[in-house]
Amino acid sequence: MKIILMLLISSFLACSCNAQNNNISTVTIINQSSEDIENGEIKMCGQSFDLPGLSLHEKFEISYKNFSDCHYLISIKFSSGKEIEEEIGYITSGVTLKDRILVGDATFSIERKVEKD
Repeated sequence: MKIILMLLISSFLACSCNAQNNNISTVTIINQSSEDIENGEIKMCGQSFDLPGLSLHEKFEISYKNFSDCHYLISIKFSSGKEIEEEIGYITSGVTLKDRILVGDATFSIERKVEKD
């Protein structure tokens, strides 16, 4: 009887831990440059998302599954034709993040908030 009980408890704990690994994080792209963004792309954790055109101070939010250690690779094309690309931030597997990537005229910056599970 003890063995069966131990097996049931072990199975429950294994399922619980596995369910917690499905963390959904968010990243918000905010245009803080001096011109409109025509389009762009952001990649993280084996996922890729197209970015729409963004006017000054406009935002675009993306939700993604955080299942591996990685970083953001973001590329932006401005309405003038100028393009910038950068690797930014570090994403730790299993941590729920709420990041904001601020797009400047020549570079990016990141603001991070870690959510408690």
